[in-house]
Amino acid sequence: MLKRIGIDQKLTSRIIDLAKKKPKRILFAEADHIKILKAAQILQDEKIGVPILLGSRIEIDRLIKEHNLELGECKIVDPREEKERTEKYARVYHERRGRKGATYQDALRQMRDRNAFGAMMLEFGEADALVSGLTKDYSKTILPSLQIIAWRLM
Repeated sequence: MLKRIGIDQKLTSRIIDLAKKKPKRILFAEADHIKILKAAQILQDEKIGVPILLGSRIEIDRLIKEHNLELGECKIVDPREEKERTEKYARVYHERRGRKGATYQDALRQMRDRNAFGAMMLEFGEADALVSGLTKDYSKTILPSLQIIAWRLM
């Protein structure tokens, strides 16, 4: 068993070293939760990646101050403040999902979901990875990504 732990640690160290050489932009879809902000803090401190925080700007700023986190350099994206971006994402979503019955109004509603908004950010190259799943079950977390990113595979 000790040999296995050693191998796992070597693999983990190798992956972290590779990540540090070319840090990616990691989008945290539920950034208004302290667990997620602490993960973003570790990511930033270890220089493993560049966190992007998605959620309520007011709530994220409050949690950062309340817990003495140092995430001042992190980009915060509050979908409620991003009217033009939301409309652009909804247009693209509607173009792709219109044949499946999605209206433009459905698309606008869907962009209120941070997993869908985050998947669109990935689709537009505004982030390299999306971390989510703290507050929703797997199927509700993954469905927007499958509808938005995996549409090319269908």
